[in-house]
Amino acid sequence: MGSTAGDTCGARAAANCGVNLECSASDPTKGFGGCPISSRKFKENVTYVNDAELEMLHDEAIHMKLATYNYKAQFDDPNARHLGFIIEDDPRSPAVDRSFDRVDVYGYLSMAVATMQVQEKEIAQLRRELDEARIGSCQASSPTCLSRP
Repeated sequence: MGSTAGDTCGARAAANCGVNLECSASDPTKGFGGCPISSRKFKENVTYVNDAELEMLHDEAIHMKLATYNYKAQFDDPNARHLGFIIEDDPRSPAVDRSFDRVDVYGYLSMAVATMQVQEKEIAQLRRELDEARIGSCQASSPTCLSRP
């Protein structure tokens, strides 16, 4: 039996974001409306996140409450335990796609990258401070101990 564009099929499950699948003449995960497109040729008004915005994303990601949960039976196997966050806890987060009641995985991952970038700057600063302290300590105790361990 053939399928007609617009027909729905399948069961709701976590693998398909808890929705029934819809027949289509093209792959909806390709291009706009599907997976995120990152090439500059598809974008306009590009601005890069500054240090203050990175700090805000870092703080939001660090304070995001994680939960474990089971999906209701009509959406997935109710016995499978999941880890994630609840969008109602922070509905304005860039990690939330409110129009579909789900996580914006691309936004969520970008917040994690922002967190790593902020932490890497903090680690680099701490290393510089440690090196300065070591050098100061060596100079005070012996002029020959300037080599780094």
